[in-house]
Amino acid sequence: AFVLAPWHDMDPEAQLPGAGPVAELLAGVGRDGVLPRADLELRLPE
Repeated sequence: AFVLAPWHDMDPEAQLPGAGPVAELLAGVGRDGVLPRADLELRLPE
């Protein structure tokens, strides 16, 4: 979930090849224990 949650936050339509939509994968594992960090900023590559 620690990878899926921020990925989903940045791109809710994201797909993991061979596994399906990130939203469905995240729904299956949940966000328990995944907390936002105010000291970090996620940005898409330029």
